Amino acid sequence: MAKHMTLEERKVLEARYNAGQSVPGIANAMGFSFSTIYKELKRGDTGKMDMLTAALLHDVCKAGKYIAKPEGGYRYRDNRMLGHGEESVILIQHWMYLTEKEMLAIRWHMGAYTGQQDWETLSKVYDSCPEALCIHMADMIATHIMEVE
Repeated sequence: MAKHMTLEERKVLEARYNAGQSVPGIANAMGFSFSTIYKELKRGDTGKMDMLTAALLHDVCKAGKYIAKPEGGYRYRDNRMLGHGEESVILIQHWMYLTEKEMLAIRWHMGAYTGQQDWETLSKVYDSCPEALCIHMADMIATHIMEVE
């Protein structure tokens, strides 16, 4: 079974790579397979996975919270005290490492629906991580256009 990298291990990987150490050398020194090191470097360099990961997993916290109604359809029941985006980030990180962009996109995918108290931070997030705005807009399009009955 593959071993996932922690944030600290990713920082070590980045430092070793930036210092010019070879991928096989990094793998040997850190105790990871060559393919794990290569994939982590590729993932970090391209950023292409950030949007895909965030798009696929932004609502992972909803799993198991839709209850079937006797008359058909479902209702959503959430008894947890965590915010929607925060809960998804926490749950995902039990299983895999998230890049900062992935965390921001998932955390802030609800946009201004998180409340006015967050608007200033939200604006800064969108300025520094346009992927977060993209995930929010895609979620709104899916909810209000594509999934309308």
